[in-house]
Amino acid sequence: MDKDKLLPVQTLKTGEVFNTSFGLYKIETVLGVGTYAYVYQVVQMESRAKFAVKVVEKRVLKPDKKLLQNLQQEIQIHSSIKNQFVAQFDKTFEDTKHHYLFMQLC
Repeated sequence: MDKDKLLPVQTLKTGEVFNTSFGLYKIETVLGVGTYAYVYQVVQMESRAKFAVKVVEKRVLKPDKKLLQNLQQEIQIHSSIKNQFVAQFDKTFEDTKHHYLFMQLC
């Protein structure tokens, strides 16, 4: 592995609440970890709706502009897919440290 490559750090913890422009969300559990992101199961505090949220740290994307382009392309492609066999893309949000991709929890 490239020693200069930045890996994702679990900056959000189980039980933590984060605020978005569309409500407060609480992290329930980690669903998975990838090369550039963590995926969490979250619950929207008001409606109690559950989502899978891919959280990408901006610091991981910063050194390589291609990674940010790939994330933007992933959002564009995933938001255009409407198929019963693919988890539905819901919305995105970003703050000063992270990009959040909300998807249907399967």
